[in-house]
Amino acid sequence: VVGVIGNGLVILVIARSKDMRTVTNVYVVNMAVTDFAYLVFSVPPAAIVFAASEWPLGEAMCK
Repeated sequence: VVGVIGNGLVILVIARSKDMRTVTNVYVVNMAVTDFAYLVFSVPPAAIVFAASEWPLGEAMCK
């Protein structure tokens, strides 16, 4: 939750402020977008597996 909020704020601040659009900050936004995508798409399935001790989403979601 903290990572999603933090990365979202970094993306929002740099995107809305024209003074913040430097080459270095483009790299920072790129890293924030990558981390945001990882947190949204990889962490929830891993949390489900750890909580359930097995894969509860069926064969279709396993592939």
